[in-house]
Amino acid sequence: VTFRIPGSLELAEAVLDTWAHEDTFFINPSSVPKPDGRVGERTLTFEGEFPDIDTNYGQLPLRTDLIVNFLGKDNYWRDECKWYMKGDLDSYLNLKNIMERLQCFDEEQPHYLGMISVLLNPWNAGTKFLSGGPGYLLSRGLLPAAAHWMPYCMLVLLQHNQGVGMEDSHFGNCIRKMSKNSFGYTIVPFQYTFCFFWFLSVCF
Repeated sequence: VTFRIPGSLELAEAVLDTWAHEDTFFINPSSVPKPDGRVGERTLTFEGEFPDIDTNYGQLPLRTDLIVNFLGKDNYWRDECKWYMKGDLDSYLNLKNIMERLQCFDEEQPHYLGMISVLLNPWNAGTKFLSGGPGYLLSRGLLPAAAHWMPYCMLVLLQHNQGVGMEDSHFGNCIRKMSKNSFGYTIVPFQYTFCFFWFLSVCF
């Protein structure tokens, strides 16, 4: 959560009122004042400027690319979590079930997990990607390689579409191209409750 964005405090309050548990924390850059009260008590200050940008919905892929690039290159965050999940503020995430399901996979291997969707537009019909609505996950083993490729994928999106695109299909396309140049990845369909969303990052 970046508390410089209007409405962030209310969203954080809603998280605490609903699905948050004792290990749920918000991360805020040091350049933005930490909120007071119970949200502030659950807020960790990130020293330095977290590479986040305020975008409209159309340019959401740029935001995701920047954050994944940072997480995979930062000495602390690259190894802090076993799994990194991209979801959205109004996605429904059953964390207990997700964490149980993840026990089947080795986080040190390059896994890209989620619910498969298929593009229907005429120029790349049939291309598979993992839907952002239910959320998708990257393993610790995949994150550094994904981070390496994010600037290239972001550059292509900026050159061709001025940064506008479907965030989940853009990210999936980037991972797919990356896998052909480095190593294979695993796509496993999860059964989640589907809903539309904005942005949330979670790690386990």
